[in-house]
Amino acid sequence: MRPRLLLAALLLVSHAGCPDWESPADLSPPQVDLDSPPSLEPGSPLRISRGPAQWASQGWFRLTPRPEERPEVWTISGGGVRLRALVIAGDGPAAVVLPHLQGTTRIPEYVARRFAREGYQVVAQLPPEAALEAGSTREAMLEVMRQRIKEGRAAARIAARELGAPCRVLVGVSVGGMVAIPVAALEGDIDGVVSMLAGGGMGWIVDHSKEPLIQPSPIPRGEAPSAPAEAQAAALVDPLTWAPRLRKDRVLMIRAVWDQVIPPPATHALWDALGQPEIHAYPSGHYSFGVFLPHAVDRALERADAWCRQAEGRATNERAKD
Repeated sequence: MRPRLLLAALLLVSHAGCPDWESPADLSPPQVDLDSPPSLEPGSPLRISRGPAQWASQGWFRLTPRPEERPEVWTISGGGVRLRALVIAGDGPAAVVLPHLQGTTRIPEYVARRFAREGYQVVAQLPPEAALEAGSTREAMLEVMRQRIKEGRAAARIAARELGAPCRVLVGVSVGGMVAIPVAALEGDIDGVVSMLAGGGMGWIVDHSKEPLIQPSPIPRGEAPSAPAEAQAAALVDPLTWAPRLRKDRVLMIRAVWDQVIPPPATHALWDALGQPEIHAYPSGHYSFGVFLPHAVDRALERADAWCRQAEGRATNERAKD
């Protein structure tokens, strides 16, 4: 089969939406106090150190046109957070890109380039080279989530404060897709969320994921945290906890049918908790999803454009009232 025909056939599968899939009974949203916890607050003031950056040109980036705007790398620190972000400043709305766990920076840069070429300002958090070691504990993964939520909130605030973006959309991939849910819920004024390759039920994901970085865990598989404080700590970073705070018409989910890192039951649980928003499925695994990333970003851009038009309409109506 010709490559274009093969891609077209595979994309037809993605238009099927959600095939039959079920969420296990033990993946219901946790019951916790939803007051904004200090442990997830990025703090202030947030300080910025700016430096020049170059668009990558190696590998498949050669096929991705560069935006006209020159990027910068901002180091954002203060209040217990420190992150690096690829930033493209301009005039329009902003995409805040929340990355995968660790390693390559190509995915957030690709998303940043695509959004920048469509007139968006961008704050794209760059993942660290290493966030976890193989065989990390459940608590280590929860600490990564706590830190990423604080960093995501800091990035969203920088998009508002420094870029003056009239509309902000979160675009998260993998861990970033999970983090985007509590970030949007806690910040409260995010206009839309694109959550790719994400799920909910942190303990269940740790127990069932095939990701080598969280296997083998010294905690026996299937064993829940014994102390209420531990259960509370896990629930505070769980996307299922915060999902009911979001409007389903401001969420787009994108999933991989054969994902073994964030298994489908966890994705289904998050989809349910969000009120079953628009979702698209791609015939891939977690790491093989890259071949479909360009098409998935097309869909993300379509929804982001719609959300920002709605935000502009709301702002116009508010000005008319004044």
